Amino acid sequence: MLNKFDVLRSFAVKKRGIITGAIVFGLLSTGCSVIIPLFIGQFYNLALHSGSARGKLFESVFGHFEHVSNFFLLFTGFILIRFVFNFFEKYFIGITGESFSSQVRKQLFEKQLHTELSTFELRDTGRYLLRYSGDLKSTQNYLTKGVIQFFNDCFFMIAAFVLLCLVNARLTLVLLTALPLLLIINLIVNKKIKAITKTTRNIRSGNLSFVASRLNAILTIKTYNRAPIEIEKFNKRSDKLYAESKKYHFFSALMQALYPLLLYTALLIMLWLAYLSFSKGDDPMDGSALITFIMLVISIIPVYKRLLKVNMVWISGNVSFAKLNSILNAPEENNTEHNTNEKLNGDIRLNAISYAYNDIALFKNLSLTIQTPGITKLNGESGSGKSTLLKLLTGLYSISAGSITIGDTNINTISKHQLRKHISYISPSLPLLGKTVFEVISYSRKKEKRPKAAQLLYELGYSKNLNEAILDKQITDGGKNLSGSERKLLIIARGLL
Repeated sequence: MLNKFDVLRSFAVKKRGIITGAIVFGLLSTGCSVIIPLFIGQFYNLALHSGSARGKLFESVFGHFEHVSNFFLLFTGFILIRFVFNFFEKYFIGITGESFSSQVRKQLFEKQLHTELSTFELRDTGRYLLRYSGDLKSTQNYLTKGVIQFFNDCFFMIAAFVLLCLVNARLTLVLLTALPLLLIINLIVNKKIKAITKTTRNIRSGNLSFVASRLNAILTIKTYNRAPIEIEKFNKRSDKLYAESKKYHFFSALMQALYPLLLYTALLIMLWLAYLSFSKGDDPMDGSALITFIMLVISIIPVYKRLLKVNMVWISGNVSFAKLNSILNAPEENNTEHNTNEKLNGDIRLNAISYAYNDIALFKNLSLTIQTPGITKLNGESGSGKSTLLKLLTGLYSISAGSITIGDTNINTISKHQLRKHISYISPSLPLLGKTVFEVISYSRKKEKRPKAAQLLYELGYSKNLNEAILDKQITDGGKNLSGSERKLLIIARGLL
């Protein structure tokens, strides 16, 4: 069974270059951010001609400056270097997320087209569509914000606290006491947010499915004056989503307001302690150390806020991964290539087949021979399984027992792709696919196929004259701009071609 780690691991192997770039430039940018407060403290030393131990530490790394102008040149260059690192960090994280979404999007679409039809039909189309919007974005955020940026932020916090301890261990201890309190509050609120997130996702999915089905049935709605009924149904769904969303934003706003409150309160306490240290003369901090400490604390606040909120990214990502994996792990059609050049000839035989749809047994030990060449007519009441039988013959559904053979070939021993090269299924339930008449009836879009397509349309009576220009007629939304008879003729032409 495929899980989120398999999906992430597969991507990491293929795109290790851009992931490495995002991490390396993130670490470099983070390192620069930690060092910038040291520059501010050193400027205090140079401006007031003080010589603190922290200033000597700075000079041991960057050298001694006699003139403030040289210091400003170095500081300017350092800021520009940080800009370059920060740009490439954001750029690589951005393209990592887009590349990941692109891979999953392609994988998802391919998987949906290869999923067994009986499994695919268990869900509304709208529920599949949602996977391409909200869920892909959530999984992208899981990788970029929940993994890469989380790693870089952890590195920043460790480096910043090491530097804070070097500046003043007592004030650092005050800050450390505030962080666990925020963490506990975060865990409590996020537990509530997790449940709300799952509920709102399911409601959004249902709403999208509802809208997709109603817009596809717009002709039915107008013909039978169902607009007021459908509007009322959707309004109830929308109101339910709005109510759940209000709960989500309440707890989200509560967390976003509490983060700065507690962190700035801790900063206020630290400033008060520093003031007491100055006023009592009890191991007072020098000015450059205090400035460096304050700048470091201020730079920590937005990073720690991201770390606290990353759990929401993980929650949303886990919900989306679960929904995506339910599709990626769905059973596929048999597409193993076998006998690819062999023609399927001979009678079609159903040998004691059984099949149930939605737990209703349609066929049980059914045996039947369809002789070829020839025409066989199936008679049966509505719901007796005529269309289902055709879907079994074309491999769209899979039998639960027995076998179906064409000549000496069991259709289960060849791929569904190969089977459908030899059998055509014509039904008004199969929508037209394409933007022009030629696109909807011809599997091959090559120009040399146009004369044959035009000839067939003429023979079927679709066009009064043998003219290829008819092939360029525009088709909208599966043929909604065509009459019923025109759609039927194009469906037949497609099957024959």
